[in-house]
Amino acid sequence: MTCGQGRATSLTVAVVSCAMLGVACPATAAEWSGELELAMSLVEERWTLAPTLRAAYGLSKRWRLRGEWGFVSAAQGSEGEHGWTQLESGNLLLGLDSRGGAGALRWRLGAGLTAPLAHLEGEHDPHGRSAYGDASMLQGLWDLWLWAPDRIGLVVPAGAVIKGDRYRLGLEAGAAMLVPVRETLGTSVDALTQARIVAALHSAETFEAGAQLQSVLIATQPSDGWQTAIAPFVRLQLGPVELGARLLLPIDAPLGGHWSFQLAASVRGTDAD
Repeated sequence: MTCGQGRATSLTVAVVSCAMLGVACPATAAEWSGELELAMSLVEERWTLAPTLRAAYGLSKRWRLRGEWGFVSAAQGSEGEHGWTQLESGNLLLGLDSRGGAGALRWRLGAGLTAPLAHLEGEHDPHGRSAYGDASMLQGLWDLWLWAPDRIGLVVPAGAVIKGDRYRLGLEAGAAMLVPVRETLGTSVDALTQARIVAALHSAETFEAGAQLQSVLIATQPSDGWQTAIAPFVRLQLGPVELGARLLLPIDAPLGGHWSFQLAASVRGTDAD
C-alpha cells in the first residue's frame, strides 16, 4: 500500500490501499510493500471476515511485480444442529504493472493471472458457496476474481490519480475473464468489468476524508450482473504510520441493504539505495 508521493513500503490492515482508493502508485525503483487487508460484516446472523494479503516489488521505476491472496471465514449462528463455520482460501493473483506519471498525474496499467485455489467440494457445497459469496459481497463484487471458486482469472487492471495540495481525484478500472477449471459451477466463461472513482480532501498530508463510487458489471450474467456501491472513508497519517476506515454500502440489487466495515493500519519505509 503506497499512497502519496515518494518511495514507500507498507504493512496494512484493511482496505485503504492505492488500488482500493483509485491511487496509481508512484514509480520508484527500490519500492517494495506488504499489506494485510481486513473486511468484516454481519448479515442475517452470519459473521464474515475476509483478510487479504498483498505484496509488491519494484523491478524498476516503470515495472512492478505484485501478488494478492485472500481468505474468508464465515460463521452462521451458534455451533450445533443449525450452526456452521467455514474457512476457505481465495485465489492467488500474480501480476505485472507498468507505471508512470507527469506533473500531478500518476497512472498504472497491468496484467495478472489468478491461480484457482478457491475450490468447492463438489456441486453440493452450500457452506463453501456461502463463504465465497460473502467474501465477494464484502467488496461489493470488486475484484471478484479473488473469490470465484474453480476459476482462473485473466485480469487487466488500470488506474490514475491527480493529487493537489488539498484534494485527490482518482480512477480505478479493470476487466477480467473467469475461465472454469472444474465443473462445480458450470462450464461457462464469465466476463466482467469494474470502475471506481474517488474524491477526497486532505489537510497537511495528515488527515484525509472522502468517498468512493464503484460499479461492477458481469456481462455474462444478464440478471443480477450489475452492482453499484458507495464507500465513505477517512485516513490519518502520522509519520510512517497510517490509519484508515471505510464503510461500503451497496446501493442497488443484488447486494442492496448489505454492508461491510473495513479498518486500516499501515507502516511505510524504503529500501536502502
